[in-house]
Amino acid sequence: MYSTTAQIAIAAGVAIVVVFFAIDSIGAVRLASLATSALFVQSIIACAVFLTWMRRVTR
Repeated sequence: MYSTTAQIAIAAGVAIVVVFFAIDSIGAVRLASLATSALFVQSIIACAVFLTWMRRVTR
């Protein structure tokens, strides 16, 4: 199950980079940084939730 969480984290990282470059391409570097920072925080929270859930399931 750890590998599933790692794969989700990797996919989230790729999505964050895509969002950054999509927003950056319209010339809004500050908005791109803010949006990707928010997405990064959300992905960290989601991974923490998944890992907590995995700990409960395996007991």
